Amino acid sequence: MSFRLQPIRLEDHRFLESFKTIFDSGEAFAFGTEGEEFSRINCNGIIALEGRVGGSPAGVVHTDFRVNGGSFGRANSRKLEAFLKHALAQRMPVILIVNSLGVRIMEGRAVFADAFGLVPILTRFRKQNLLITCAVGKCLGLGALVFGMGHYRMGVRGESFVNLTGPEVMSLFFGAKFDFEEFASVERQFQSNGLVHELQDSKDELLKRARHIVAFATGNSGALRAAAATPVKPAKTSAKVEERLQELLGQAGDANLEIFHQQSGVVRAFLIRRGERLLGAVANPPGQANNMMTVPGLKKYSAALDFFSALGIPVLSFLDTPGADPRAEQSDRDIIGAMLETVGKIVEYPHGKMGVIVGRCFGGATVLGFPRTLGAQKTVALEGCTLGIMHESIISRVLAGSPRMKEEWDRTTLTQTPDLRDVISSGVIDELISERELGAHVEDFLRSLEPSEVRKLSSWPRVERRRRVRLLPRKPAELSVRLS
Repeated sequence: MSFRLQPIRLEDHRFLESFKTIFDSGEAFAFGTEGEEFSRINCNGIIALEGRVGGSPAGVVHTDFRVNGGSFGRANSRKLEAFLKHALAQRMPVILIVNSLGVRIMEGRAVFADAFGLVPILTRFRKQNLLITCAVGKCLGLGALVFGMGHYRMGVRGESFVNLTGPEVMSLFFGAKFDFEEFASVERQFQSNGLVHELQDSKDELLKRARHIVAFATGNSGALRAAAATPVKPAKTSAKVEERLQELLGQAGDANLEIFHQQSGVVRAFLIRRGERLLGAVANPPGQANNMMTVPGLKKYSAALDFFSALGIPVLSFLDTPGADPRAEQSDRDIIGAMLETVGKIVEYPHGKMGVIVGRCFGGATVLGFPRTLGAQKTVALEGCTLGIMHESIISRVLAGSPRMKEEWDRTTLTQTPDLRDVISSGVIDELISERELGAHVEDFLRSLEPSEVRKLSSWPRVERRRRVRLLPRKPAELSVRLS
């Protein structure tokens, strides 16, 4: 089976109306079977297009509920696999819009080989390319799994539902009065488990937000200016805290875009543009009283690292936290496991990392500040920060019952001077700096990286020559794309 990219005009096909919100212009390339006319029916429930977003190539896939419930059958799953391999080869981000009943029941169990064959290619794709998934209706069965594989997952309030099982089966088990729409709503998923990162009030607003993110992450300077013109409501912080945060981000770059902004407020995540370079940042709101790290905060931190890694960009961490939340509720939610998962991603992050200790830095949460011992290329502390195992007043109370240990601690405090000589000499951080010096240190950090570790916006591929894509079977479970 072979596929091709066919030039089309969006205005010639009414069912492509929503794609106009995403692409720069009304022109795109439809990915379909060789020799087959492009039409809604021939798309067979999965529409795959390539176009420009912010001046750079991007893919958009839409499971079309109007055709066989947007289900994943044998033929259209192979088409989607081929398109993802094409996008992977071209380093194109993909926006995947899901409205699907899951696997195509009518084709029987033989559908499993091709439909579930999408899981390995999506796994490989998301390791190297940005994948944004959008729930715009029912995301059931395999559709729920596909949605869950996105780095950034959004849904439409009141219209989108995500679940492994559909309403008919649920009512068989739990009765006709079972409220499937409340149970599987994206609002419930957003509140209870973090499967949904962001909610929008309409499909149009959701697609605008998806375009906004892709344009900022991969687009040219004009696209960045256009993206910046669409404001994102910031997390709830005081004006003073927000002003200080923006000052720090201003030292790191010229423009920023907040992501995951509807998630936990103890940590914030940003894409930053510094000249033609793109980098990511995670930051505790500086000076915010309640910055204790929680399970939702750690999950957000971890999701941001996955997002940045897919783009292949360096990351900064601005740390100001008294440590992990010690309450039983967080322990019951496995805060230790969440911390271990996040630390593992920090250690293995391959695209360059720099830590900036802004304020409080205590206990195990210090690892979130990217100390040199975890492989950071650079770690600095700002004047006035407080770094230690615990706050000194707490340590004095903990050791009050042991005179010997208290005496030893008192001797140690004499070495813990405000200039941080002890942690600098031990290799935890590089140096203590003033905030006005931060920009120069960020520049030094970026220059220290290998060229391949710094993604420049101009380095995203500009594919001009259209190629024919051929999908060749090797073995029943192994497929490959040949570009000729």
